[in-house]
Amino acid sequence: MLEKHIFSQNVLDPLNAEVIRRVEGIEVSSEIDPRDPTYGTAFANYLLFTHWPNLLGLSPEDSRVFYNRYYYFKQFAQLFQSRHGRDVGLD
Repeated sequence: MLEKHIFSQNVLDPLNAEVIRRVEGIEVSSEIDPRDPTYGTAFANYLLFTHWPNLLGLSPEDSRVFYNRYYYFKQFAQLFQSRHGRDVGLD
């Protein structure tokens, strides 16, 4: 059921460069790099749904925003920890 709410990567990929550009305008931990080959795409997707869902024609209240934020944050957390070790703030 959740799968029908999650945007696939091929839908999100065309927006990745725009998200990276916009990240420069917000404060993000210097330890987190949205260009990182391991976890960067998941982090950029999380930021897309957190800050700019309108790029996908979604309002912040749309339930798909909630599901995708959660999905991509969990994916980011797992990938980030696989690269840097356990981080209790991401559990």
